[in-house]
Amino acid sequence: MDSNFMVSRYKILGELGRGGMGVVYKAHDTRLDRMVALKILEKCKSGKDIKRFIHEVRALSQLHHPNIIRIYEYGETPTPFFTMEIVQGENLSDFFKTNPGLSPKEIAEIVEKVTEAICEVHKRKIIHRDIKPSNIMLTANKQPKLMDFGLAKSDLHNDQLSVTGEILGSVSYMSPEQARGKAELRSDIYSLGATLYQGLTGQKVFSSESTYEAIYNIFNEAPKRPREINPQIPMELENICIKCLEKKLENRYQTAFELLRDLRNFRNDRRVKAKRSESASLKTLFSYTQKIVLLLAISLCVVLWFQNRSQQREMENHKKLSKTTINDLEDKFKNLNKLKVDELQKKLQNVGQKQIQKLKEEISVKDRQLIKLQEQIMNFKLSRNKLINDLHQLARSRRKEEKKYDDAIKIYNIAENYSNDPNIPFGRGVTYLVKAINDDKNINFLNKAVENFKIAVEKAKHKSIDEAKRKQTLADVYSNLGVCYSLMGDERRCLEAFEFCFQYGEPKQSHYCNRAIAYHFWLRQDKKTAIEDLEKANRLPKTKKDPHNKFLINTLIKKFKDKEPVTKQYIFNYYPVIFN
Repeated sequence: MDSNFMVSRYKILGELGRGGMGVVYKAHDTRLDRMVALKILEKCKSGKDIKRFIHEVRALSQLHHPNIIRIYEYGETPTPFFTMEIVQGENLSDFFKTNPGLSPKEIAEIVEKVTEAICEVHKRKIIHRDIKPSNIMLTANKQPKLMDFGLAKSDLHNDQLSVTGEILGSVSYMSPEQARGKAELRSDIYSLGATLYQGLTGQKVFSSESTYEAIYNIFNEAPKRPREINPQIPMELENICIKCLEKKLENRYQTAFELLRDLRNFRNDRRVKAKRSESASLKTLFSYTQKIVLLLAISLCVVLWFQNRSQQREMENHKKLSKTTINDLEDKFKNLNKLKVDELQKKLQNVGQKQIQKLKEEISVKDRQLIKLQEQIMNFKLSRNKLINDLHQLARSRRKEEKKYDDAIKIYNIAENYSNDPNIPFGRGVTYLVKAINDDKNINFLNKAVENFKIAVEKAKHKSIDEAKRKQTLADVYSNLGVCYSLMGDERRCLEAFEFCFQYGEPKQSHYCNRAIAYHFWLRQDKKTAIEDLEKANRLPKTKKDPHNKFLINTLIKKFKDKEPVTKQYIFNYYPVIFN
């Protein structure tokens, strides 16, 4: 918007900042002759955005506190807008960056004043839902001013502004329950803790490359304790910070006033109530699902022992197991297949078909779907097998449809935390193979592909699964392993891989195509034998798991027969479509 443009009686002087819904301008109130901050709803927004904009005005109009931005006026002509006090200063995020030498007590004092403001907000039964350093302005005399109530929500009423599970707020400062779309008053306490953490350490609670990785960390990872980053931070203040960041609501401060009292006590060298949390000192927290599964498994061990006294040794192992730490339990969990847990498996799979179908319909390529899957893990709504399958399909979609290879690899890494399914390293290996093909046969990616395929082979050989499925998995793995060795120029290993491929399971179109291209054509320059394999692929019956790509294959056969030049790049362009 140009300078000197008029909105009602306000003359626009320049832009101060912009967010998801609106733009904030510096403006001059020509009637009262004062400077104001004017927020305008940007261009064509939805009805829901307009409601949120008006909701922000209403929330601010209820609040009167020295550490909360004051609202002046609301108008709708020529576009929805409101004016508020203008703060001459910088936001807290920039202040932390430009003042790295702040003492812990100075940082605590700033957060204390913001907490005072939140006490007033919560008194009105309003949840801010977007507390973060960039939403806190600092005046010249270091007085914080909390602003941006665009996501604020009444805790007493359904304001119809968010759908169930909708993620609203900034992920880096978001509590687990808010990440699941279920924010409440204590969610703001988590965000205050994340703000305090950044001030003390100069870092965010979790550093993540993507939204779904950040959400995974929020659900599963414990934050590094501030004193590990800066040993000069007082233990009492660290304990206050970590208590705010507890994943379980009941372990967090229950009210903003409790947090305020501890911050004041710390600044005045009085005793604080926050103590060191054992759970927060763990590097990785168990997902709720694993805890439940372990509890059921341990209980089942006891029952089996009483059924058969001869299993005295297993009972002794159980006694030892019950005394180990959570990390030890996680290791033991991987070997639970050695126990007779058929009944446990039935319980895990006892999930309503309607719920499973609903999840199938909901899965899409959006980051939010992975978050919902994580929620299913934590709430134990789906069996592990069903969950792993959905994660696998999501990763496959990222790889094949969106070409987001790094995203697919990270999803496979998440799935591997909950299962020894050989298809997980196999899928990850295929992803690295496609990355290598798209990066001029990158040797590092090829080595990672081979490494993952070998892991898949070992897991398939030792995992107790259906024999036919096991053989088919091995055939698929060796087929892709053959392609890897071909790209590496290793003819002997390439041939061995394809020999193993055709020893296992029923031959698939992709197996013949891979051997035709990777072995006969690339390594041996034998177009005649390559054509024979491609024709075998075309003669195979079409199945859902092995759909035909006759047009592309026949085009390749024609090029071979007509002796047209066929480059590796031509094959690379079609490899992800035909052969994987």
